[in-house]
Amino acid sequence: MQCSGEDRLPASALPGRRPVRSAAPFAPDRRPSTAFAVTVAGLAPVALLLSSLDAFVLPAWLFLLTGGLVGTLAQSRVQRWLAGGDEEDGRLWLRMAVAMVLFGVTTACTGTTFLLPLAALVVGASHIDTSGGRAWRPVAGCAGAVLLALEALVHLGLLDSPLSPGASHGVALVAALVAMLALLTLARTEDDRRALMCEVRSAEAWFRALVQDSHEVLATVCADGTLSYLSPSAVSAWGADPEVLRGTHFLDLLHPEDVLEANARFSQCLEAGGAEPVRAEVRLRVAAGEHRWM
Repeated sequence: MQCSGEDRLPASALPGRRPVRSAAPFAPDRRPSTAFAVTVAGLAPVALLLSSLDAFVLPAWLFLLTGGLVGTLAQSRVQRWLAGGDEEDGRLWLRMAVAMVLFGVTTACTGTTFLLPLAALVVGASHIDTSGGRAWRPVAGCAGAVLLALEALVHLGLLDSPLSPGASHGVALVAALVAMLALLTLARTEDDRRALMCEVRSAEAWFRALVQDSHEVLATVCADGTLSYLSPSAVSAWGADPEVLRGTHFLDLLHPEDVLEANARFSQCLEAGGAEPVRAEVRLRVAAGEHRWM
């Protein structure tokens, strides 16, 4: 019997377990027309409040129109259509351009164009989760182009803002830098996560290939001592289906005289973190009630 670091493998790396990939945080998938109507209905009280405060610098109907289109764009079926069917990799620049233009017009309606980088951060986080770290470039590029165009209109006096042109440019610059740093951090984190999951899948595939045709019995023991996996060769060693033994404490399968020795070796393995192999010769109880040395 040999103990190694297998008892410390993450659950996603164990045979039979697949790492679960998180879904992108899109809105509930509705028909585009329904999504548009629901979004407009939700924005209507906001538009009324902004109108009462005389906060609109562009028509309120344009705010509702672009807001409704933003809600429609958030639907998965719309994203798949814009992406040509490949929601993960397809037409990222096109999708980002459409999103940033819509958000840009929405912020322009209230003269708050300097808030566009915050919208870019939200959109970027969603697409980085779906498409990986490479999505930050289309988000940053499209948001930067739209932001420059809007701030140019503010500077030329063609678009009103609650701030002076200089203050608007300053706030926009700070917001853009913060959003850029956040997007880069999210992109690197997502790429690292994907690389790690790829390594885990490769290790799982290697482990499966190793144990499927091996005549030796390989077992994965959790830190609490329960068996989480037994190789198919355990049938000949135990005389029983390995699946029946899953969840059993490994000490319950040993000769009573070997329990203390095996438990000491197992504790030694845990303390070492699996860095060094720990060997022990113990007697294993098989299905027939006999004991075999291992």
